[in-house]
Amino acid sequence: PVSVVVPVGSTLQNSGLNDSLQAGVIFTLADLVWIPNTSGGYDRYFYHTSGNWRNAATNTNLASDVPLSSGFFIQRKGEQSQ
Repeated sequence: PVSVVVPVGSTLQNSGLNDSLQAGVIFTLADLVWIPNTSGGYDRYFYHTSGNWRNAATNTNLASDVPLSSGFFIQRKGEQSQ
């Protein structure tokens, strides 16, 4: 779990998290970022080796910025965590 105070306007795309996470061609090979959604659950994202953030459920590039909340999870699955 990560708890941070994020500046107004912070998004997954401008967070710089991709510099610290293992990218992958598919979500099973990459570190995942779990961000709370409005339904009380979480949306999962990963950084693709092509240089784009993707939705882990659909494996598609994000069409718009994903706002960061003050609490989210990082699930380490890449080579850096082994």
